[in-house]
Amino acid sequence: MYTIAILAAGTSKRLGQPKQLLPWKEKILLQHTLDEAENLGVPVLLILGAFYKEIEDAIVVGPQTRVLFNENWPEGMASSVRMAVEQVSAETEYLLFCVCDQPFLNTAILQQLIQQQQLTQQPIVGAMYKNGATGVPMLLHRSFFSELLTLSGDVGAKKIAAQHPDKMATFDFPLGHLDVDTLDDYAQLTHP
Repeated sequence: MYTIAILAAGTSKRLGQPKQLLPWKEKILLQHTLDEAENLGVPVLLILGAFYKEIEDAIVVGPQTRVLFNENWPEGMASSVRMAVEQVSAETEYLLFCVCDQPFLNTAILQQLIQQQQLTQQPIVGAMYKNGATGVPMLLHRSFFSELLTLSGDVGAKKIAAQHPDKMATFDFPLGHLDVDTLDDYAQLTHP
Protein backbone atom coordinates (compact mmCIF):
# COMPACT_ATOMS: atom_id res chain seq x y z
CA MET A 1 0.00 0.00 0.00
CA TYR A 2 1.08 3.57 -0.72
CA THR A 3 0.73 6.54 1.61
CA ILE A 4 1.36 10.08 0.43
CA ALA A 5 3.04 12.57 2.76
CA ILE A 6 2.69 16.23 1.79
CA LEU A 7 5.40 18.25 3.51
CA ALA A 8 4.01 21.74 4.09
CA ALA A 9 5.35 22.84 7.48
CA GLY A 10 7.88 25.50 6.47
CA THR A 11 7.81 29.25 6.99
CA SER A 12 8.44 30.28 3.36
CA LYS A 13 11.12 32.61 4.73
CA ARG A 14 12.47 33.71 1.32
CA LEU A 15 8.96 34.36 0.04
CA GLY A 16 7.93 36.45 3.05
CA GLN A 17 4.44 34.90 3.27
CA PRO A 18 3.04 31.35 3.44
CA LYS A 19 3.56 29.80 0.00
CA GLN A 20 0.89 27.24 0.90
CA LEU A 21 -1.73 30.01 0.61
CA LEU A 22 -0.64 31.53 -2.72
CA PRO A 23 -3.41 31.58 -5.35
CA TRP A 24 -2.90 28.98 -8.09
CA LYS A 25 -5.44 27.99 -10.74
CA GLU A 26 -8.50 29.23 -8.83
CA LYS A 27 -7.30 27.50 -5.63
CA ILE A 28 -4.43 27.98 -3.26
CA LEU A 29 -1.18 26.16 -3.96
CA LEU A 30 -1.54 23.67 -1.10
CA GLN A 31 -5.16 22.86 -2.02
CA HIS A 32 -4.01 22.12 -5.57
CA THR A 33 -1.36 19.68 -4.30
CA LEU A 34 -3.78 18.11 -1.82
CA ASP A 35 -6.53 17.61 -4.41
CA GLU A 36 -4.13 16.01 -6.89
CA ALA A 37 -2.82 13.66 -4.18
CA GLU A 38 -6.30 12.74 -2.95
CA ASN A 39 -7.30 11.78 -6.51
CA LEU A 40 -5.11 8.68 -6.13
CA GLY A 41 -7.47 7.31 -3.46
CA VAL A 42 -4.70 6.36 -1.02
CA PRO A 43 -4.10 7.63 2.53
CA VAL A 44 -2.62 11.14 2.70
CA LEU A 45 -0.69 12.70 5.58
CA LEU A 46 -0.63 16.49 5.38
CA ILE A 47 2.09 17.82 7.65
CA LEU A 48 1.77 21.45 8.70
CA GLY A 49 3.85 23.55 11.07
CA ALA A 50 4.33 27.30 10.65
CA PHE A 51 1.02 29.13 10.08
CA TYR A 52 -0.80 25.92 11.07
CA LYS A 53 -4.14 27.50 12.02
CA GLU A 54 -4.23 29.90 9.08
CA ILE A 55 -3.50 27.11 6.60
CA GLU A 56 -5.84 24.56 8.22
CA ASP A 57 -8.68 27.09 8.02
CA ALA A 58 -8.01 27.67 4.30
CA ILE A 59 -8.04 24.07 3.07
CA VAL A 60 -10.66 21.39 2.52
CA VAL A 61 -9.48 17.84 3.16
CA GLY A 62 -11.00 14.58 2.02
CA PRO A 63 -11.79 11.59 4.25
CA GLN A 64 -8.50 9.82 3.48
CA THR A 65 -6.39 12.77 4.66
CA ARG A 66 -5.02 13.28 8.16
CA VAL A 67 -3.75 16.77 9.00
CA LEU A 68 -0.80 16.64 11.39
CA PHE A 69 0.87 19.45 13.31
CA ASN A 70 4.65 19.22 13.40
CA GLU A 71 5.70 21.20 16.46
CA ASN A 72 9.36 20.65 15.50
CA TRP A 73 8.96 22.46 12.15
CA PRO A 74 11.69 25.06 12.94
CA GLU A 75 14.28 22.27 12.62
CA GLY A 76 13.54 21.92 8.90
CA MET A 77 12.18 19.32 6.51
CA ALA A 78 13.71 16.30 8.27
CA SER A 79 11.34 16.74 11.22
CA SER A 80 8.34 16.41 8.88
CA VAL A 81 9.87 13.39 7.14
CA ARG A 82 10.35 11.69 10.52
CA MET A 83 6.78 12.53 11.53
CA ALA A 84 5.45 10.98 8.31
CA VAL A 85 7.38 7.76 8.97
CA GLU A 86 6.13 7.65 12.56
CA GLN A 87 2.50 8.20 11.51
CA VAL A 88 2.11 5.76 8.61
CA SER A 89 0.01 2.67 9.11
CA ALA A 90 1.61 -0.75 9.46
CA GLU A 91 0.10 -1.65 6.06
CA THR A 92 2.05 1.09 4.28
CA GLU A 93 4.69 -0.44 2.06
CA TYR A 94 5.74 2.77 0.28
CA LEU A 95 5.82 6.35 1.52
CA LEU A 96 5.45 8.88 -1.28
CA PHE A 97 6.79 12.35 -0.42
CA CYS A 98 5.45 15.53 -2.03
CA VAL A 99 6.04 19.19 -1.26
CA CYS A 100 3.44 21.92 -1.44
CA ASP A 101 5.19 24.26 -3.88
CA GLN A 102 5.43 22.30 -7.14
CA PRO A 103 2.59 23.89 -9.11
CA PHE A 104 2.91 21.43 -12.01
CA LEU A 105 2.50 18.35 -9.83
CA ASN A 106 -0.69 16.49 -10.70
CA THR A 107 -2.36 13.12 -10.31
CA ALA A 108 -0.90 11.83 -13.59
CA ILE A 109 2.65 12.57 -12.37
CA LEU A 110 1.95 10.67 -9.13
CA GLN A 111 0.50 7.75 -11.11
CA GLN A 112 3.60 7.77 -13.31
CA LEU A 113 5.77 7.55 -10.19
CA ILE A 114 3.87 4.53 -8.87
CA GLN A 115 3.87 2.85 -12.29
CA GLN A 116 7.65 3.29 -12.52
CA GLN A 117 8.06 1.60 -9.14
CA GLN A 118 5.83 -1.29 -10.22
CA LEU A 119 7.67 -1.60 -13.53
CA THR A 120 11.23 -1.45 -12.16
CA GLN A 121 10.55 -2.98 -8.72
CA GLN A 122 13.11 -0.54 -7.33
CA PRO A 123 12.62 0.42 -3.65
CA ILE A 124 13.24 4.13 -4.37
CA VAL A 125 11.75 6.10 -7.25
CA GLY A 126 12.19 9.83 -7.74
CA ALA A 127 11.42 12.51 -10.28
CA MET A 128 13.97 13.54 -12.90
CA TYR A 129 13.66 17.23 -13.77
CA LYS A 130 14.42 18.96 -17.06
CA ASN A 131 17.60 20.43 -15.50
CA GLY A 132 18.93 16.92 -14.75
CA ALA A 133 18.34 17.05 -11.00
CA THR A 134 16.34 14.41 -9.16
CA GLY A 135 13.89 15.04 -6.37
CA VAL A 136 10.28 14.95 -5.25
CA PRO A 137 7.83 13.50 -5.70
CA MET A 138 9.78 10.51 -4.45
CA LEU A 139 8.74 7.24 -2.90
CA LEU A 140 10.69 4.95 -0.64
CA HIS A 141 10.01 1.41 0.50
CA ARG A 142 9.50 0.79 4.20
CA SER A 143 12.93 -0.89 4.34
CA PHE A 144 14.30 2.69 4.33
CA PHE A 145 12.04 3.99 7.09
CA SER A 146 14.68 3.48 9.78
CA GLU A 147 17.14 5.54 7.73
CA LEU A 148 14.56 8.29 7.20
CA LEU A 149 14.16 8.48 10.98
CA THR A 150 17.86 9.38 11.32
CA LEU A 151 17.53 12.54 9.18
CA SER A 152 17.98 15.92 10.85
CA GLY A 153 17.98 19.54 9.77
CA ASP A 154 16.67 20.85 6.47
CA VAL A 155 17.07 17.69 4.40
CA GLY A 156 14.55 15.22 3.06
CA ALA A 157 14.28 11.78 1.48
CA LYS A 158 16.61 12.86 -1.33
CA LYS A 159 19.55 12.45 1.08
CA ILE A 160 18.70 8.78 1.64
CA ALA A 161 18.13 8.23 -2.09
CA ALA A 162 21.59 9.69 -2.83
CA GLN A 163 23.14 7.08 -0.53
CA HIS A 164 21.51 4.23 -2.51
CA PRO A 165 21.84 5.12 -6.22
CA ASP A 166 21.78 1.43 -7.20
CA LYS A 167 18.33 1.06 -5.63
CA MET A 168 16.75 4.09 -7.29
CA ALA A 169 14.75 4.44 -10.47
CA THR A 170 13.63 7.77 -11.94
CA PHE A 171 10.77 9.00 -14.08
CA ASP A 172 10.46 12.19 -16.11
CA PHE A 173 8.85 15.21 -14.48
CA PRO A 174 10.36 17.97 -16.67
CA LEU A 175 8.69 20.87 -14.83
CA GLY A 176 9.44 19.52 -11.36
CA HIS A 177 12.29 21.97 -10.86
CA LEU A 178 9.81 24.86 -10.98
CA ASP A 179 8.81 25.65 -7.42
CA VAL A 180 7.92 28.73 -5.44
CA ASP A 181 10.68 29.96 -3.15
CA THR A 182 10.59 33.69 -3.91
CA LEU A 183 8.14 36.30 -5.18
CA ASP A 184 10.10 36.30 -8.46
CA ASP A 185 9.48 32.54 -8.82
CA TYR A 186 5.78 33.11 -8.26
CA ALA A 187 5.64 36.05 -10.68
CA GLN A 188 7.31 33.95 -13.42
CA LEU A 189 4.77 31.17 -12.91
CA THR A 190 1.72 33.42 -12.93
CA HIS A 191 2.92 35.85 -15.66
CA PRO A 192 5.33 33.87 -17.86
